[in-house]
Amino acid sequence: MTAPADILEELSSQTVVDVETAADALGVGRTLAYESVREHGRLAEGVPAIRVGRLWKIPTRPLLRVLGYTPPTLSAQNPDPVEVKS
Repeated sequence: MTAPADILEELSSQTVVDVETAADALGVGRTLAYESVREHGRLAEGVPAIRVGRLWKIPTRPLLRVLGYTPPTLSAQNPDPVEVKS
């Protein structure tokens, strides 16, 4: 599954996104995305949804993995990058 480059760029620059943005990246509609989040607590297999008050947020790392995109900072050798200050 591939998403347009502009969506991937937006996703890789954020920690979480709203359901609509994540749905666009996956190529599903807003209604289906919200139904999945409400009923299953996740947007897709391996993509959890987080409730923040009345809002639902989608973590971008799992979403990017499902889309088959690994930003350079999330390489297999260093899945949880730590900023090193010199």
